[in-house]
Amino acid sequence: MINNIIQLRKILKSDWQYFLKWWKNKELVKLTSGVYEKSDDILKGYFFKMLNSAKNHNYLILLDKKPIGNVSITHKNKSTFEMHIVIGEKEYWGKGFGTSATKEALKIAFNKLGYEKAYFG
Repeated sequence: MINNIIQLRKILKSDWQYFLKWWKNKELVKLTSGVYEKSDDILKGYFFKMLNSAKNHNYLILLDKKPIGNVSITHKNKSTFEMHIVIGEKEYWGKGFGTSATKEALKIAFNKLGYEKAYFG
């Protein structure tokens, strides 16, 4: 059932608000990069770098059309990618949505983007 309601879509400029919220969440940052950045301008720079990346593929995780996190497929070489996933909305932690989003991202990476190997960061 979870697979039917999880969708991935490319991030858009208008998604900035979600990323800012997640990147400002100290509890979430401790679980991911561990680097808390206070400056909205610096965070906006990170977001637009991610949005405009030519080699990497960044998706918003949608649960019944509600943004709950993001997944990144980061190009390493022609056959290999690294994947990062974040469920930004705490109420959805530990409920299998990250697993479903990972499965969807792997389908994209292997079937649409043509990668052969994955690393998880």
